[in-house]
Amino acid sequence: VVSLPGGLSGIVSLREISDLMESRVDQFGESDHNDITETLPDLRDLFQAGQLLPCVVSRLDRADSGKHIDLTTRPTLINSLSSESQIQSGMVLACSVVSVEPRGYVVDFGIARGFLPLKEIDGDVHKFVPGQPLMVRVVSRSSAAVTVSLRDVVTSKAKPSWNLSFQMLT
Repeated sequence: VVSLPGGLSGIVSLREISDLMESRVDQFGESDHNDITETLPDLRDLFQAGQLLPCVVSRLDRADSGKHIDLTTRPTLINSLSSESQIQSGMVLACSVVSVEPRGYVVDFGIARGFLPLKEIDGDVHKFVPGQPLMVRVVSRSSAAVTVSLRDVVTSKAKPSWNLSFQMLT
């Protein structure tokens, strides 16, 4: 359950956490496993109470009993209005962990992949699991790689490459 503005709340299903998590849920459903903890992580390993979590409304149902809001934290949907060419240093992006590597984590933005080095993580560097959603700041971008950090994510200020006006929003 995710708290939203205006006293509303929404639900993120296990399949909607990330693309990798969706495939893991599908694999679990097709297997003969009886123990869900063998293949799927504990939600307490993915989220913390009070965590800032970017999400997109995937479905809104206005039933007689009130509003039912389905949310997704999948980077493919959150970053769908951006492109790989727009990624630049200083941007804050939603991503999910793809794999754990000896020197860091491969992350997926839905529009590109990047690398989160261990040196860019404060605290426990071994706390992330594949499929886990994160908010990261782009440290550098080259033709070969996008390097990201968990430091200064909330206070980062990207230099926009385009101008946004209120007329564009209407």
